[in-house]
Amino acid sequence: KEIALLKKGLSDVDRQQAYLTRTKEIPIVMQDTEGRPVTHPKNRGEMLRAVDRIQWEDAEYTEIMKNQDNKTLELTEKSFEQLISEGYEIIGTIFAYSVKSVLRDGSMICTERRARLCANGNEQVDSYDLITYAATPQLSLIRFMATAAIQFGVNPQQADVSAAFQIPVIPKETKIAVKTPRGRSFDGLSRAILKKGMQGLKQASKIWGEEFHQEILSLDSRLKFSIKAGKCLYAMWGPDRKQVKLILIRFVDDLVGFSSDNNKTLDRLFSALNDKFPLKILGDMKKVLGIEVEYGHDCILLRQQKNILHCMEEFMVDELVKRVP
Repeated sequence: KEIALLKKGLSDVDRQQAYLTRTKEIPIVMQDTEGRPVTHPKNRGEMLRAVDRIQWEDAEYTEIMKNQDNKTLELTEKSFEQLISEGYEIIGTIFAYSVKSVLRDGSMICTERRARLCANGNEQVDSYDLITYAATPQLSLIRFMATAAIQFGVNPQQADVSAAFQIPVIPKETKIAVKTPRGRSFDGLSRAILKKGMQGLKQASKIWGEEFHQEILSLDSRLKFSIKAGKCLYAMWGPDRKQVKLILIRFVDDLVGFSSDNNKTLDRLFSALNDKFPLKILGDMKKVLGIEVEYGHDCILLRQQKNILHCMEEFMVDELVKRVP
């Protein structure tokens, strides 16, 4: 690494700064349920220097086994040269680390370490057959949902599809093989053929949206969708077609909606969807796309206080304001 830095023509100060960046201690952000320190590494290099490295490596192993059990990856002993000759596109993979935490006794406690295996989509070669467009509804639909729910006196419900991008099967004409993250292997092998979608893949969101659209329309013939909303807004009308009976909006893998019969129809729809996808029903809509939801008497309050405070902290707005005379 030092030789590589020298070749780049970096000064002694730059080389020293680069060395300190690679060797600096990873800060401890909280403790887990067993009282052990927890870090939040940004990449695998930081993970290998973390004090809880063993726990993070266990999380990586768990993620690899989940992908194999889900048949997302098909291990292969073929060399990269053979795969390329067969028309496969070779892309790398990385781990994205996250910490799931809860508030207990005034402090955040880590309940789970997650290492999500992601594809390096930036390595994919753009071509005419690589269609990646995936519609996403506008945030204004959340206000529409809240306004309509107030009229019927019900609270919008929320659900989340677990590992949504790993559900749909990749089309046969799409040939993609992946390399393991640096320092990791898939049961001793460094390559595998991608059979299902994976987070980070350019077309992952598109094939997931198409899979969901086909499945939800097959559940109830009364469900209609909006082309203007990019097949992300679904509605069910009453017998007279003058009053809406159900509204459901899909934000990638987050589902929010309500039904006019005190959410009974929506509950049946969620139950049917749970037979198709691993659905986690979260109850009343409380937070979606960074928007916090609070319920009052005949009103629903939408706010983004946490996002605003985070942006102020990240861009040091308080410090900037103090400097203004």
